[in-house]
Amino acid sequence: MNDARNFGEAQNTLTQLAYSAISLNYYNRDPANVDLLAAYRTNYERYALPPFANDTHPYASFGHLDGYSAIYYTYQWSQSIALDLFTRFEAEGLRNTDTARRYRELVLAPAGRSLPSN
Repeated sequence: MNDARNFGEAQNTLTQLAYSAISLNYYNRDPANVDLLAAYRTNYERYALPPFANDTHPYASFGHLDGYSAIYYTYQWSQSIALDLFTRFEAEGLRNTDTARRYRELVLAPAGRSLPSN
């Protein structure tokens, strides 16, 4: 069951990369000259494994294009950072207080200090 849990994860990651590329490539050009369907299809087919469904307009239901601009990639970026940080806990133990303290001092504390005060 543990092995099955990760089945298809690579395909999901490729699909997320496709959505990231679509988002970025909608916002890095003059909107008056963008063929939405062609741009979507080009970027989708570059990354995603499932075939592109002809006679559809998937950009019309891609809700993250409205209000997120080109930053959809941050979902995948955040997951990469979190997995990288977790490797230390995985190696040293989830309840290792020294590891937790280092994470708190090196990652959380500096980020907390950079927040604007009210």
